[in-house]
Amino acid sequence: LAVEFGESSLAGVSSLIAESKRLGAPYHARAAADLRVAEAYMQLAGPPLAQALESIARARKASPEERELSLLEAQALMRAGRYAEASKLLEGLPAKTARVVRTRARLAWYQGQRKAARELLSKSASYGLSLQQMDLDLARFSVWDRSADDRVLHRLRALAGDKDLSRAERSWAHLLSSVIHRRQGRLSSSRRALRRSLEEQPVADADFHALAAAELLASNQHQKARDEAERARVLAPQHRGYRRTLARVELAMDRSLAAVRLLEGSRDSDDRLVLVAAYVRRRQLGRARTLWAQLPSSPSLARQLVTARLLLAEGKPFQVLRELSGLPVKQRDHASVEVL
Repeated sequence: LAVEFGESSLAGVSSLIAESKRLGAPYHARAAADLRVAEAYMQLAGPPLAQALESIARARKASPEERELSLLEAQALMRAGRYAEASKLLEGLPAKTARVVRTRARLAWYQGQRKAARELLSKSASYGLSLQQMDLDLARFSVWDRSADDRVLHRLRALAGDKDLSRAERSWAHLLSSVIHRRQGRLSSSRRALRRSLEEQPVADADFHALAAAELLASNQHQKARDEAERARVLAPQHRGYRRTLARVELAMDRSLAAVRLLEGSRDSDDRLVLVAAYVRRRQLGRARTLWAQLPSSPSLARQLVTARLLLAEGKPFQVLRELSGLPVKQRDHASVEVL
């Protein structure tokens, strides 16, 4: 089961479930517990999330000794943004097992505890996580916080061809490589890595779909980006990062009202920056200026570009020039792939 799921084969999982039922699994205690785990995997692979949570919670109560179900329920809670409940479930699991540590690290990252997330992963090899898997997770974190460099890229090249990793994990290595290449201005290499990453996508991985959507958007493949963003949203509807990615895609496809509806009311500063861009596109300049004034000061490229768009819409071209004059040449050349 774990191999089929890791190899992105839902058909393989489905056939195993059907065969086990045919052989009478529901009528044997141990087999019935395994069957509940298999069905929990399938629940996580598709919408709706609320129904998956209910089903997995029922399965866990029916097989309280099955720790795998607790882990899967924690992962589902994380997707729903219910981090405190997920953390409580994880506390009841053995702390020194690779998959639990990996999940706890991802949860810590979602909660903004970046140092703690990295420290958890650095210990995971002694709990059974392979060095390749540990390096892949650390590379994912470095891409998310924009600290990835050529050293990380070199390691990802090796991981992308490592047959000890599942196809899903190798897809992640290609996708992360695509992001680093793009940020460094190597756009053809980025597109090549992105294409390889999409050949064998992980199942039930909203983070992958959201990042793939951002990369496709940067490559101006808007419809494909929207499809990936929608997959991420369906799998994790309450995660603000995925909603933001979808809003960026809607904005790129000139559906600014849809972008506004996705993000209006959010208190997250990155969401609100995209919302400013959407208001500017809709010529709601009063709302855009009011919201912009509430944003924290930041030297980020995204903020500079949105500020420039707002100033241009307000008829202040000389202030636009001043806003962008401090950008390094390389950033100006590749700014179009970062805009909101």
